[in-house]
This record gives sequence, structure tokens and C-alpha cells, in this order.
Amino acid sequence: ALAEQAGRMHKLCGVSGTVGAKAICRLAGEAEAACRAGAADRAAPVMWELAAQLQTLKESAAPFLDTATADAEVDDAGGWGDAVVDPQMLIDLADLRSRLQVQDLSALVRFAQLAPALHTAWGARRVAALQSVLEGLDFPAALELMVRADDPAPSELSVGDRC
Repeated sequence: ALAEQAGRMHKLCGVSGTVGAKAICRLAGEAEAACRAGAADRAAPVMWELAAQLQTLKESAAPFLDTATADAEVDDAGGWGDAVVDPQMLIDLADLRSRLQVQDLSALVRFAQLAPALHTAWGARRVAALQSVLEGLDFPAALELMVRADDPAPSELSVGDRC
């Protein structure tokens, strides 16, 4: 789980660095290093600080995001399309993935909380597919469907297509 989190932090650092969010990039880099070192106790406080920085970014960008989101449309495939992705949604999805990775039953509650926003972002078919595997408590399949849903050019989301 820490290795996967390190990968996410690496991506966040790269993206935030590209757009000039230096504090977020620095914190993501620190969290990545702690995760790669297997130091969950060192990573946790950095992740909390990172979450606070992301919240500050979200609040600062809210006027722009509200305008851009109102103008954006979700594409016909039910993916993100040209829509602006809410930073809080990224945090919430990471939280859901973390719960699924450790097969924590609280992932079912978290999914229920996120389902309305996921309908908008991914479309009803994808959310129904994810709900179906979650109801069967197949958390690895749910993780796979989430990865496919995040794919910029997602394929059909069928559990039967799993490797």
C-alpha cells in the first residue's frame, strides 16, 4: 500500500510542479520519500499537511472552478471529458482506493457517499458496474474498475474483461 501511495505522490508532485504549486509539490515529494522508505509514521503528518494545502488550493480556485465547471460537459462516454476535476474529488477517490486496497468494509459507505458525484463524472453504467462488484465484496475488481474509469480513453467496464 505504501508503494502505491508513493506512486500517487510522485504523480501529484509532477503535476503540481508543472502548474507551479510548489508547496504541494514539496509536500508530495516528502510523502513519496517517506512512503518509499516504508515510514508510514513519517508519511502520515505530511499527508495531513498535503490535504490541508490541497483544500486551500481548492478554496482559492473555487471561483474559477465554479465558472469552468458550469461551462464544461461530461463526454458521451461518461468520462471526465473536458470537465474540470474537483481537487476534493481526487482526494475522496484516493481515500476510496485506500480503503479498497486494504479491503476495509468502510469502502462501501465511502462509495455510497461518492456515488452521486461519480454518476456525473463517470456515467451511470460505470457507477453501476462498480456498485455491482462492491456488493459482491470483490474489492480487487472494484479497484480495477476505478483504474479503468480514470483512464483517459476507457474501454468497456465489464468485470468479465478482467485479467
